[in-house]
Amino acid sequence: MIQFLLKGIIRDKNRSVLPVIVISIGVFLTVLFSAWFKGIFSDMINVNANFSTGHVKIMTRAYADNAGQMPNDLALMEAGQLINSLNTEFPTLE
Repeated sequence: MIQFLLKGIIRDKNRSVLPVIVISIGVFLTVLFSAWFKGIFSDMINVNANFSTGHVKIMTRAYADNAGQMPNDLALMEAGQLINSLNTEFPTLE
């Protein structure tokens, strides 16, 4: 069966070149755009996770209950001291 197909491809090269080119271009574009979109979506997730908040938020329980309203009166007191202690414990984090 395979020999029959190969003979047909070799016998009429003009008719068999176009489908091979079309399939090659289709496979190339599929792989290219699949990788591109996967990279874009992965990058979007990382950018949104690190945008002004990072992966971890430190807040009081009262602030977390009303976080949608951003209650500044319930925010952490002495945040500078807390940030300095976190920087000394975890120097590799930003």
